[in-house]
Amino acid sequence: VSGTIDEIGCAAFKNCKLIEEVEISGAVKIIRQEAFNGCSSVISLDFKGDENDFDLTIEEAAFYNVSKLEKVTLPVNLKTLKRHAFYAYKIKEVVVNSNGGIDGTLNFEDCAFGSIPVEEYNTPSFFSVTKLTIGENVPNISISGVFGYLIETVNLDKNNRNYRIDVNGALYNANNTKLLCYPKSVETDFELPEGVEEIDANVFRENTNIISVKFPSTLKKIGDNAFLYCSSLKSMEIAEGDGELEIGRAAFRGCK
Repeated sequence: VSGTIDEIGCAAFKNCKLIEEVEISGAVKIIRQEAFNGCSSVISLDFKGDENDFDLTIEEAAFYNVSKLEKVTLPVNLKTLKRHAFYAYKIKEVVVNSNGGIDGTLNFEDCAFGSIPVEEYNTPSFFSVTKLTIGENVPNISISGVFGYLIETVNLDKNNRNYRIDVNGALYNANNTKLLCYPKSVETDFELPEGVEEIDANVFRENTNIISVKFPSTLKKIGDNAFLYCSSLKSMEIAEGDGELEIGRAAFRGCK
């Protein structure tokens, strides 16, 4: 898409089977709903936008069912990412370079890399991302909410000061008040440190390795689907604290 175009319209290339490579220039400001939905031959997606370009918005299902795509690199100028913008079972790796623009914030919605749920069967969104790289200037976003529960590896740029990874590989925000991601490959007994106030959506979802969890007295919120289908989870210990504990939708569904 050339530098003279600033918008890609709704369903512009929907179900086009002939496109194998997509290059989006930095002049593009918005990619509308379903723009590339069902482009099942795409194997390469290259965003050219940088910090000198306009903020980019990617709407719902813009790159949904791009079934051959295995890696997505989100550009520096990406500001807004809507629900289900990307989903394909082969998308295993995501690199995030988005810096939030002038105000340093990103509008990345939960399930941006998740499937569209089938409401009649009451099923949650499914995800495919297993490897995540977070760039130097990426501000805080809901990691497990956006990219899902299958993440095994998180690579954090050494100069990024908005996140913190502990010795077990768990990812927190910078001030250690929110648990954002817990890789499925780490230990089975987990104790959240004092000071943590929130467990993000999907953090432990379908983690069949996790056996026990200890919650700190400071915990105030457990996000949607946080422990969904943790079938090996046998014990939870909650330290006594002040105030109420908010528990999200389906947070413990399917646990023993």
